Amino acid sequence: MSYDLLQSARAIFTGDFISKVSGQLAEPEQGIQKALAAAIPTVLAGLLAKVSAPDDAGSVFGLVKDAAQHPAGTSTQGVAAGLIQKGSQFLSSLFGHKSEDVANSLAQYAGIKQTSALALLQTTAPLTLGEVGKYALDHRMSPLGFMAFLNNHKDAILKAVPAHLGLASILGVGHLDDIGRKLSGIISSIGAGDTIPMNIRK
Repeated sequence: MSYDLLQSARAIFTGDFISKVSGQLAEPEQGIQKALAAAIPTVLAGLLAKVSAPDDAGSVFGLVKDAAQHPAGTSTQGVAAGLIQKGSQFLSSLFGHKSEDVANSLAQYAGIKQTSALALLQTTAPLTLGEVGKYALDHRMSPLGFMAFLNNHKDAILKAVPAHLGLASILGVGHLDDIGRKLSGIISSIGAGDTIPMNIRK
């Protein structure tokens, strides 16, 4: 069976995680479950958007390797200080100053507090990116191979982001599919022999 990145990331977060986070954040489990289901592909979509910019591809590869090699915690902890601190850094790398906009949108979508949505995103990010990085390291991917790997999973990831989240608008693109097309274009141009940016050659 082929590897499914999105499903593998989802498998990290069990019913026990949802129950624990619900208690920690004083939010209904239904709200946490809905927010989590949106947060996972949102983090991965941010990864796709970042890697679609050739100048950022190398740094993004380093980001996921760092998440895998230096885990900030585990899902059994729920919302924990180490995960939140690391997650804040990762969200800043992926979304920049728009991290709070993403959290606001997630809160409105799931019917939970903005602070809860942000904490959930900060917890989800390092665990999700760690799963991506682990697979990349286990398969000894190069930055270019990593881009191709994400390109193979882009459709499932982007389709999983709820339309009502408004992520495309937050990221400044007309449609989330534009991110996928951009990444595919980069992969195709490299395959056609175009110059490979220095930061993704090795």
